[in-house]
Amino acid sequence: MRPLTLSLALLVAAATAFAQDSTSTPSSTSTSTSTDADKPLRVIMWSELKAQGAELPGTIMPPTDDRPFEVLRVANQTGKPRTITVFTLAEPGITESKWMFSGEVHYEKVLGKAYLELLNQLTDGQTYFSRTLQPDGPMAWITGNSGWRPFALPFNAWKPGNRPTKIVFNVVLPQRGVIDLSPIEVHEGFAASP
Repeated sequence: MRPLTLSLALLVAAATAFAQDSTSTPSSTSTSTSTDADKPLRVIMWSELKAQGAELPGTIMPPTDDRPFEVLRVANQTGKPRTITVFTLAEPGITESKWMFSGEVHYEKVLGKAYLELLNQLTDGQTYFSRTLQPDGPMAWITGNSGWRPFALPFNAWKPGNRPTKIVFNVVLPQRGVIDLSPIEVHEGFAASP
C-alpha cells in the first residue's frame, strides 16, 4: 500500500534528511493537568482524514463499549521491514519551538522492536526525528502484545525561530505485527518528562 500524504495546508518539498534523536532530551512532554495551555492544537481523527480524501494505510475501527474512540489499525504482514506513513502535516501551524504528538497505542504479535516516528522538517532546511525507542514509559518501543497504553513523541527544535514546515508520522515495523492507534493529539510546548 502506498504511503499516505495528506496536505492539511500546502505541500512542502522534502528537505534533506538529518537525524537528531530527541528521545533523550529532558523536559519532553506536557503535564497531565487540564488547563487551556494543555489543550491540543489539533486532534488527528481517522474518519475526518478519510472524509477529506486521505487514503489511510490501514483500517478505521469505530468506537466500542470497551474503547470509546475510533482507531486506525496498521499491519505488516510481509515479514520484511516496513515504514508506513500514516499521515503528513504540511504547514502544521506550530509556532513554538517544542511540540508533541500523543495518544494511545495497542498492539498484537509485533516481532522485533517496532516504533512510532515523527520526521520533523524545520525552517533550517533539515529533517530531524523523534522515535518511541526507550525501554519503558510513553516513549517505549513496541514489541509483542499490549493493551492500550499512552505514547508520546516530543520534539525540541532548540534553535530560536526554528519551526516545523512539515511533520510526517510513521509506524515502523521491522517484521510482522499489528498496531492500533487512537486519535492523535498535537500539542505545542511541553514542560515535564514523558
